[in-house]
Amino acid sequence: MDNNEKNQASENMQEPNESNIARRERLLGTDMTDKIHDDKAEITKGNFFANVWYRFKWAIIVVALFLVVMIYGLVHSALQKTYDLDLSYFGPVYVKSSLHDDIQKMLSDLAQDYNGDGEKKINFTFTTYQGEEGIENIPENQEFYNAILTANANTEALKGMNSQINSGHISFYIMDKDIYEMYKGHFITVEEILGYKLDSSKLYDSRAVLLEETMLDDRYPTLAPICKDSVICVQKIYTTSEEKLESAKALFKAIVELE
Repeated sequence: MDNNEKNQASENMQEPNESNIARRERLLGTDMTDKIHDDKAEITKGNFFANVWYRFKWAIIVVALFLVVMIYGLVHSALQKTYDLDLSYFGPVYVKSSLHDDIQKMLSDLAQDYNGDGEKKINFTFTTYQGEEGIENIPENQEFYNAILTANANTEALKGMNSQINSGHISFYIMDKDIYEMYKGHFITVEEILGYKLDSSKLYDSRAVLLEETMLDDRYPTLAPICKDSVICVQKIYTTSEEKLESAKALFKAIVELE
């Protein structure tokens, strides 16, 4: 065998499966191992943030989401309206936009800045309840299904009124007299509200004042629909704050003492 053949055989016997990287390491004496995917690689100055993100990215994401939710909650609370008083009407009248605006105008005139934030803001809501009499008085030529809709609407309205009264979130009410009869045990006496005895001609009973016996519809004629057969009353404290209760008493007194 000549020398060339011997050299070739010798090379083939040394590392038959040796890779190019291994051959370079053997010849050059350097470590060419790729450490890109080495989870235990030391954090050095050059790749500190990359390694932190690689190791702790899920913890960072969770903390970031928590901060976003917390900041949103704080901003939402700061922007949320704070009302001076919550007021509600229960009765047969559907409060259309024009009547709603007139009620807000009256409240703006008579109410005060009870919470001292520099603004007068009253939260007025209403529930339309026709009662059994309203269902009985549906015109004969009205289609039957409309009567059924009215009955269903009354059922839902009654549930809403019961829930609102029992929750105690609202203190001041304008109520149709028949509806008041269902809830009158929830209200405080007129004398407790005013601090003095009111002329009995203005009283519906000891806990309610006849709205038609006040000067409200004289001063605000467009409010006549909700004044007719209605009373004003103030609910006992349940979840309502003491401040809101005092605000309700103040508005009650302002309406009763209108001249």
